[in-house]
Amino acid sequence: MADDLARQHPGQDDVSDQFKAGQNLTDALGAYKAIKDSGGDYTFGALTTRYYHLRGTEKQAWEDGVRLYPDDVQKEIKRHIIHALTHKENGQEKPIPLSISWKDPLSPQQFVSCTYDPSGPSYAILIHGFPAPLTSRFAERRGKY
Repeated sequence: MADDLARQHPGQDDVSDQFKAGQNLTDALGAYKAIKDSGGDYTFGALTTRYYHLRGTEKQAWEDGVRLYPDDVQKEIKRHIIHALTHKENGQEKPIPLSISWKDPLSPQQFVSCTYDPSGPSYAILIHGFPAPLTSRFAERRGKY
């Protein structure tokens, strides 16, 4: 994502960390339930906005940044996130942790892939050739711009 936008919102690890096992995943599921529509969909980027309580210029910068992703890419990323968050076992909610990483944001080869590791279980989303958030933590930058 353009650095002027990216400075004002969560970084790569922050985005991924919201889906870590434990309280983060529970909070992400709660945020998803709060923003999803009747069909289970949500606006791309809204989950992170809610999870990190983005407001004002932070929220606007995040929304401007996620708009850099084409609609089909947004839908694919959301599909994997929704699948992981809404996983059930024996009829009980059992969200599966997932990680998100970015590679070669300037590459002309663009794709989104998701792999499943049954040993965890966990999912890993790789976003290749698309704009990436900064690598620094949001807490280090928040409120400075």
